[in-house]
Amino acid sequence: MASTKTNKITPYQAEKQRQAQQLNLQKAKNEKMFALLGLRHLYPLISDTGKIVLAKARISATLIQAAPNCTDQRSKEAVEYIRKAFKSFEMNSEVTLLNGNKVTVRDFRTTLSSIFITFTDDVCNFGQHTNQIKQEVSELFLKYRDTWKGVDKLCEDFFDDVCTHISSLKYGIYYPKEGVKEKSKKNFNDSWTTSPLFTFNIEIPQCKRVNLEGKRREVYQMGFPEFNKGVRWTTVASERLGLAHGQSFPCYIQQHAIKRLVERIGIFSESVTVFQACLSIEQGRVLRIPGSDAYHFEFKIMDIKLGYLVAILVDDILVVKTFIFVTQSGSPEGKRIETATGIKKDDKDYIGMGTLKRFLSEDVAKNPKMALLLDKVGCADLLKAYDVFSQKVNIKGMQSTGRIITQYLEKTWEYSNLESIESYTSDYLAIVPVLPPEPIPEPNVVEEEDFEEVAVASSATATEESPKKPISKKKKIIALVLAPIIIPLLLVLNLLIWILNGFKPIKKENKSNNMPV
Repeated sequence: MASTKTNKITPYQAEKQRQAQQLNLQKAKNEKMFALLGLRHLYPLISDTGKIVLAKARISATLIQAAPNCTDQRSKEAVEYIRKAFKSFEMNSEVTLLNGNKVTVRDFRTTLSSIFITFTDDVCNFGQHTNQIKQEVSELFLKYRDTWKGVDKLCEDFFDDVCTHISSLKYGIYYPKEGVKEKSKKNFNDSWTTSPLFTFNIEIPQCKRVNLEGKRREVYQMGFPEFNKGVRWTTVASERLGLAHGQSFPCYIQQHAIKRLVERIGIFSESVTVFQACLSIEQGRVLRIPGSDAYHFEFKIMDIKLGYLVAILVDDILVVKTFIFVTQSGSPEGKRIETATGIKKDDKDYIGMGTLKRFLSEDVAKNPKMALLLDKVGCADLLKAYDVFSQKVNIKGMQSTGRIITQYLEKTWEYSNLESIESYTSDYLAIVPVLPPEPIPEPNVVEEEDFEEVAVASSATATEESPKKPISKKKKIIALVLAPIIIPLLLVLNLLIWILNGFKPIKKENKSNNMPV
């Protein structure tokens, strides 16, 4: 019986087989992409050598790595999470081509981009039809520039979102820096690959201890990640606080405010909610509410006003102390609700009017009485909250909560009284920024020849029309006190003079007699 020999494959042969399989796979992808682009007729015109060159020149999948400073376990887990999330995003998100066909984001960023870049290379030769192929591909490439920018923007938004979700003011803020990892091409037949590379860095926000209401509190510097830029630390210009121009205050937030934000908004993660607070402080209106020394920054998400971030200046920094939901008693709108309906603070807390979740219901959004009430008290944005946020987050289970508010309020308010109430707005509480000082006007130049006449005229006018100096109140009081004493003394003095003159009448000298005639 003949023995059978098994041919062992050497590592070199295995690598050659792998490369051949990869090359054939890439050729198949290129042919499919030509068809999707509407260039099916061009691919058969490419020579066999040209097809191999096109398959070897490719853009590989995106690489994601940690920066040298991200060596702790939390950072390693965060980068691994980003790597898996981006792969899922690339494979499941689609891009619509100009002819209506669709490809995944990964195929657009790899195969399609490789074709465009290769055919714009003047050195490459794809056979006797090279010029025709290059011309048609180049013309199509110009039409896809906006689509290319849109895909890049899609990826930037993904990284911004994922960094926002995994970052924390306490543990660190992650941000990506874009680059490439390239394998150089040594000759025409050599393979050339390049991979987009995103390196993730981390910055730890400053933590300070400040004196708030007589106690030492920890506060964290506020900021959020920006693609390819780093961390944008939140600051507020002094003129937005109604102060003189020229100063900028770094913004910090204490843990109590973060806690109140999360529990009163309730539909987003802590990191997303806090970074929305950063944007609100940078862009929102600032109010000064009567009876409060704090600054109230309007807090908005997706342009819907949800409350106020309450902040004070401490040691040249702006510290966010707490968050007040727009219907709570600490807000102007909340007080207006109490005035309009007669509901008390404890009742509002009981039915949950101090949280966003209670208003994410059709019972609130579609109720005409609630619509009138919220519009009159300045909370009309809450009517849009259901439609806007239901598209972004899962609000299942919140539908019945709104019915609690509507049923309770309908028992306590007089609907007819609401129609007569004037609509409320908090615009009048907004701080008007201090304008820069006006320049001092230049003095008018007086003609040299007219100067003497002007001086004489002004001197004469001042002499004639100089107002008498008013008598002060103190002098009037002294005069009233001394009058009863001085008048009798003058009478006694005149009586003595009369007796000394032998009871003759006192003659007054006429000054006019002494004057020459």
